[in-house]
Amino acid sequence: MLLDSRSGGDVVLVDASSGATTTVDDVRARAAELAEQASALTFLVADASVGSWLTGLALLEARSPFALIDPGMGRDAMLALVDRYAPDRIIDPAGVLIDGGEWRSAAPTTETHPDLAVLLTTSGTTGSPRFVRLSADNVAHNARQIAEALSLGPGDRAATTMPLTYSFGLSVLTSHAVSGGSLVVSTRSVIEPGFWDELARQGATTMAGVPVTFKMLKRLGFADRETTVSTLIQAGGRLDPELVAHFHEALTARGGRFFVMYGQTEASPRMSVLPHDLLPAKLGSVGLPLAGGRLRILDAQDRELPPMTTGRVVYDGPNVMMGYADSPADLALGDVFGDVLDTGDEGHLDDDGCLYLSGRTKRICKLSGVRISLDEVEALAAAIVPDGADVAAYSTGDDALVLVVEGGHDGSDEIRRTLANRLKVPPKLLTVRVGEVLPRLSNGKPDYRTLQTEVVG
Repeated sequence: MLLDSRSGGDVVLVDASSGATTTVDDVRARAAELAEQASALTFLVADASVGSWLTGLALLEARSPFALIDPGMGRDAMLALVDRYAPDRIIDPAGVLIDGGEWRSAAPTTETHPDLAVLLTTSGTTGSPRFVRLSADNVAHNARQIAEALSLGPGDRAATTMPLTYSFGLSVLTSHAVSGGSLVVSTRSVIEPGFWDELARQGATTMAGVPVTFKMLKRLGFADRETTVSTLIQAGGRLDPELVAHFHEALTARGGRFFVMYGQTEASPRMSVLPHDLLPAKLGSVGLPLAGGRLRILDAQDRELPPMTTGRVVYDGPNVMMGYADSPADLALGDVFGDVLDTGDEGHLDDDGCLYLSGRTKRICKLSGVRISLDEVEALAAAIVPDGADVAAYSTGDDALVLVVEGGHDGSDEIRRTLANRLKVPPKLLTVRVGEVLPRLSNGKPDYRTLQTEVVG
């Protein structure tokens, strides 16, 4: 699937600690083992180990449908998924087949569509996990789109800075696999000195990350660090334009590249890229659609809007998912989206076709009768709070907005008054909580559902 054009001795994975390599032949051998039950539904409980990355790639090569399960979701949640979907087999992080008797009360009965390749969890409307259904073609198309957009080749070796269970992490694997590149598989965090030693020993050239990753990299002094890493890729949410400019300048100084990307799990997962050479002219943009894709801006009546006009962002492309799965019966369905994804984001295209996002269509609240984007509130607050602290805004109903400021900061009243003044609303409608640790999802984004439901002491 992804390795068809590669020779057997090509290195695909490198253990960051030991330097042990996994070749294309190794992946094909593992795929042959797994293909003995090619139509079986597999749950892969994946962690940061080489075994998980190898098994995930082998399942793709075997064209055997599988769900990527984050062990961090907790045993009870995992058991509920297993009980609901009754997978034929469960594979642990080391790549070992688990005796399913301990995990499920029902016999495996789930039928899957022949095109189905990967199931990725996302939050459903009730808060219970639902799956995004990706076909083999979805995954392969997006891998090639990303490889082309980033000009990836055999010399590119990416560090595993994000989990395989996160769609962005999976796309780093697939795009490097299809382009002839490889991954340095590390179990360490970027804040550990040993991480950088491992990258240097194994010759890592590339790192991908979400906004919180780049905030940490700036604090760690990446711009002045001696490292083999010459390419940085950012996605997973809005990165402050000042940080975009900072890393673009840092990479330019060392002859490297900095890319901003935009996507969603439902798009397998990338939709656009802002190339290094379009910065700083297009600062604030998430770039141009990937090859074979199209971005449109629509109004409430689904009419296409001209450049510089804000509306709903819609993406068309071969990487758009087959659909969602909220029950086992959904796994047998074919493509119900027809290559069209209403992203739920708002934004506009400029005259050159570059996309600028302004917020989520559902991340809206009303204060004193005025519709206010919670994403814009966070952007305003980020410029107000001290030391660039992370913030999260959510609403508990009309005329009720809560801002959570991470870290041990004082001055909640001052922040509240300043923010109310910027928003032109009465301060009494705002609640500011400081000195907290933001709950986060596995992709690093704030967990708004937890924030809205937790009991504040």
